[in-house]
Amino acid sequence: MNSYLQFVTKSLSRQKMMAILAGVSIILATTLLTALGLSYSLMKDAMIQQAQEVGGHDHAVITNLGRSTAEQIRHEPLVNNAGLSLTLGAFKLPGGGINVTIEGFDSEVRSMQNVQLLEGRFPTKENEIALEQAVLKQMGITGEIGQKITLDISSIKGTPGPELRQTITFTLSGILKNSIGTNASNIGLGLASPDAAVKLLPADYQKYSIFIRVADGHNPEQVISDIARKYEISKNQILYNDMLMAAQGYNGGSIRDSSLGWILTGGLVLLAACLVIYNVFHISMLRRIPQFGMLRAIGAEPRQIRSLVLGEAFLLCIIAIPLGMLAGAGFAEWLSQMIAGLFNPDMLGVSSAKEAQEVIRNYHSLSYWPFVLAGCISLTATLLSVLVPSRRASRVSPTVAITGRAAVSIPVRRKRTAHNVARIRHFVSYMARLNLKRNPGRTFTTMLSLFMGIVVFVSIHSFSMSLSGTAKADQLLEGDYDLFVNQDNKQAGFSEQDITSIEDLSGIKEVRTAQYQRAEKGDVQIKGAPVLSTNEVFGYNLSMLSKLKEFTLQGPFDEAALKQGTGVIAINPISSIEEMQLPSLKVGDKISVHGKEVTVVGVAAQHAYQRTYDLLGYDVIMPSAVYRELYGRSDVQAVQLFVDPQADRHSIETVLGTIKDKVPSSTLVSHEEAQVQVANTKRQMNILAWEFIGFVGLIGALNIFNTNYTNIHTRTVEFGTMQAIGMEKRQLFSMIIWEGLLYGLVAALIGVVAGSGISYFLHSINGDLASWRLPLVEIVWSFIGAIAICLVSTSLPLRKVNRMSSIDNLRAID
Repeated sequence: MNSYLQFVTKSLSRQKMMAILAGVSIILATTLLTALGLSYSLMKDAMIQQAQEVGGHDHAVITNLGRSTAEQIRHEPLVNNAGLSLTLGAFKLPGGGINVTIEGFDSEVRSMQNVQLLEGRFPTKENEIALEQAVLKQMGITGEIGQKITLDISSIKGTPGPELRQTITFTLSGILKNSIGTNASNIGLGLASPDAAVKLLPADYQKYSIFIRVADGHNPEQVISDIARKYEISKNQILYNDMLMAAQGYNGGSIRDSSLGWILTGGLVLLAACLVIYNVFHISMLRRIPQFGMLRAIGAEPRQIRSLVLGEAFLLCIIAIPLGMLAGAGFAEWLSQMIAGLFNPDMLGVSSAKEAQEVIRNYHSLSYWPFVLAGCISLTATLLSVLVPSRRASRVSPTVAITGRAAVSIPVRRKRTAHNVARIRHFVSYMARLNLKRNPGRTFTTMLSLFMGIVVFVSIHSFSMSLSGTAKADQLLEGDYDLFVNQDNKQAGFSEQDITSIEDLSGIKEVRTAQYQRAEKGDVQIKGAPVLSTNEVFGYNLSMLSKLKEFTLQGPFDEAALKQGTGVIAINPISSIEEMQLPSLKVGDKISVHGKEVTVVGVAAQHAYQRTYDLLGYDVIMPSAVYRELYGRSDVQAVQLFVDPQADRHSIETVLGTIKDKVPSSTLVSHEEAQVQVANTKRQMNILAWEFIGFVGLIGALNIFNTNYTNIHTRTVEFGTMQAIGMEKRQLFSMIIWEGLLYGLVAALIGVVAGSGISYFLHSINGDLASWRLPLVEIVWSFIGAIAICLVSTSLPLRKVNRMSSIDNLRAID
């Protein structure tokens, strides 16, 4: 064993270039694999933490249950934790602002829903209540503990029986911290004691909701479906916490599982990393076949040859893999700071990015599995890559191995004819193409290295924003201000004069408006579809219609038909009503809107602006002018404003606030702070993506350099022969440069096609096809980078060839 170690050590010391390239490759691959494993684990934990802060710790809520059924579900074996709530009712704040729901949460639900007190205590008596700070502010109440508050409460929609109205005087026992999105969603929370609703509500109205947390290791959707079948619960009674389930890697109710995108992305990175380890050793073994032949000639057995080669790889792994793990841990630590910056501190229950980082670190427990997996994968890939050429060398006879011709195969060539000769337009480029065809294995290996780098670059970079979720946030926060009317006030809206005064404000760049109303039964008639009261009709101004084109599913839109009022744009329901299949509208379908027959001239995936609710029916969109003529209404229900960066926001907000105050049930939302957070998230995500791309690019460039460098040095006899038969050095260099160009062009062409396809697939499994665009910028940079890398990697070794004469080249031992 000692002799083996001495041979391996001396062999590596004599092959410094191979040892350096192989060692660096293993270090980089292990670093990337370790960092990827740790970062994915950290990102997943952070996403789960954020999902729990935003949507709660429960997997689902089952509504409209009797007390006994709810208690039975609570004690199901696969239910890890459950809490009960009995809704007392709801009330609307003066002026049509926030709709406040009064819930009777027990302690488990309060914990799962992250309900926190700012002051006072939770209600314990039937006449006590706790309200959010934003609710008290809009009510104009000082919020002193013990203050009497009289509320007109009505039963919420979906409650069995006729609407129940009560006027109740409560004592304020506590002030709650605002829920995330209270102002944006217009839904506030009030808490009563768990027993208050029992005493204040008639028995027929006492329907419980149970919040369920499924035991770890079980699919929540499957468990809850089984519970629903067992207790004969309708699907309409189940509300899934899609955000948490998606973060944990389950499909959820409607959000698609994004873990497949992570796996595919990680697989691409892993394949690129493993390829370089294989390539370095594979080419190194091919160069050293004569050495193995000499060892065979002096008595070495095939198994000893294999042991020596594997020993070299193993010794390199012993040194390189721990270094790669340490580098990966350091890289992952830096990534943890970047990942912490991707999350809004408010959504993690803290007030600063530093506190958010601490929360994520405390929530995430460092696992040794990424280190073990990275080490095992790197070691296995290295040993497997060495095993194939070592077995090949051990099986070749000593005489053939010493001559160095084991790797040379002479294919059967077709007979040269005058016709073939006439087709040669450029002799040097022709020779370059001939060289690529003559050794397809070498050509394939070189192109594969570059191909993988391009695929990873195009797919990861174009998908990076989708991973961060900012594409949806961009639409949610598009525009600087949103001014809209609450859906429950069917008659409210902003007048034409209001819109004109907004457009005339200094600093306003663009104003998008939408008119909408819930269609009465029969107002929208669709062949083959039941008569629904959940259909809605919209009137878009030209700016909003222009934005809608980005979400076209079928089109393009017939603008002439839209303007004439003979055509409309349709948005199909995002989900079907239980036990009812709704047909999907398509271009050319005839429908009736408000007694007028129109043609569907386009189908959109979604609205041009973010809505806070959806009635799950058909949405019909037409120009504002057509809407006004058809319904006789000119008031606007939604306004989206874009302002210049240098505009006086205070003056704009003053005018908007005045308009908002005079329109009942209206809300004004500023996106300034949220846009700063999203911009920061984009920047952090781009840096994160570029770090991965940089690592993969470095590994790929190292692989290309090693392949081309080794190829040129193993072809010195070939170059000497070409010079001996009359090829000038200028032509020889030109031929090698042409080979590099062909490598880059072909690999880039195939790589950008595959990368674009994978990017499309990643967007599709992430449910974000509407935001996918052909990655033209990435494609251009891929071609430039591929050609540059190939030219550099082929040009550098030429300096040594230039210093050698043709006689020296002919005498060189490959």
